[in-house]
Amino acid sequence: MGLSDCTVVTADTKFFIMSTADTFHEISPFLVHRLILSFIGEVKNIKKLKSGDLLIEVSNPNQAKSLSRLTELGDLKVSVSVHRNLNFSRGVISERGLKKHTESELIQELSEQKVCAARRIHIKRDGKLIPTQHVVLTFSTTELPKSIKAGYLSCPVKPYIPNPVRCFKCQKFGHSQQACKGSKICAKCSVSGHDSSDCISDEVKCRNCQGAHPAFSRSCPQWALEKEILTTKIRKNISFAEARRLVSERSPKPGVTYSAAVKQCAYCGSHTTPQNIQKNSPRSNTQPAPAPPDSLQIPNKSSIPEKTLATVSHPLKDKHTPKQKETVKATDNTDNVKKLQRLKETKAAKRARLAALKKNKDLKNLPLTKGDFLKQSSKTTVEAQNVDPLLEIHPSDDDLMSTASETDVSSSSPKKS
Repeated sequence: MGLSDCTVVTADTKFFIMSTADTFHEISPFLVHRLILSFIGEVKNIKKLKSGDLLIEVSNPNQAKSLSRLTELGDLKVSVSVHRNLNFSRGVISERGLKKHTESELIQELSEQKVCAARRIHIKRDGKLIPTQHVVLTFSTTELPKSIKAGYLSCPVKPYIPNPVRCFKCQKFGHSQQACKGSKICAKCSVSGHDSSDCISDEVKCRNCQGAHPAFSRSCPQWALEKEILTTKIRKNISFAEARRLVSERSPKPGVTYSAAVKQCAYCGSHTTPQNIQKNSPRSNTQPAPAPPDSLQIPNKSSIPEKTLATVSHPLKDKHTPKQKETVKATDNTDNVKKLQRLKETKAAKRARLAALKKNKDLKNLPLTKGDFLKQSSKTTVEAQNVDPLLEIHPSDDDLMSTASETDVSSSSPKKS
């Protein structure tokens, strides 16, 4: 695959591993930090690993060159190497035209595009390895390119998702055999003390999920879970711990059905059942006062169907409810409706309402005209017709004199003739 070509320090190399014969656990961190500052200056980050080595992230290419040449740190002899994973990115290309080219030819032709390693994917058929058109490329940069140019061909690059790492010693996922601290366990029967090649047991049992399959089976649900975690980590470019947390949150727990998961409360984790809902509801806590034995108990409206409520009337309820309360409730409802209408009305409706009120006010303040007097006279005639005869006002002396003269004139007129 040519992985040794990827250990060369370039301008994109940022992460280095510093190790000593003795681990850094017993050395003062203040002393180590001062020595690193004196040799290469202030770096971006320093972290101590579980193995006792130091993971150093540099700030610029000059620090990377100086750190890669470092062999002594004060009186300590140290060795500095490029980190195998953090400085690189891997992608897959699928091109039929590159099927005849070897891995070394691909590295040589694509080296200008920061390709430092290539590995062709093979499949097994009838016990033979057959090369495919899929090639895994390793780039000496942390950012994976979207495509590369292979001559006149433009090849899209997809993220490479590796299979989960399984330890051949303890059969667990997440670490290799070299870093394992557990005991030796068989991959077929999950019994410690012997290897799977020496196993004589007829029972097949998985070390990780306790299923009826060997630990290296691809049908293992634990293997599928680890594969999904790796996929989430690579596609979202997040840490392994964060990817595991995201996958564990969205994957269902074993032995928990969908209905049970839906009924589970998101805040406290307790399961909501009809009994719990009835206990926690405020209606169940408030009990009605006991009615006297002579009084007639009317069932609640919630316990009666709608049809029976529509057909059955309650005469006792009508007798005991006073009318004053009904009128007060009606007025309260109308006031509330008016308030709601005022609150809900738009700006245009409010302007129109205020303009109408102003117009009515201006009309009241206008001086009286001839038409207004005519309207008033017509009103007085109508009122006079409707006046009670007992309330009529007696005529004055002037009215009597005028009527007398009129009668005299009328009576004397025929005599002259």
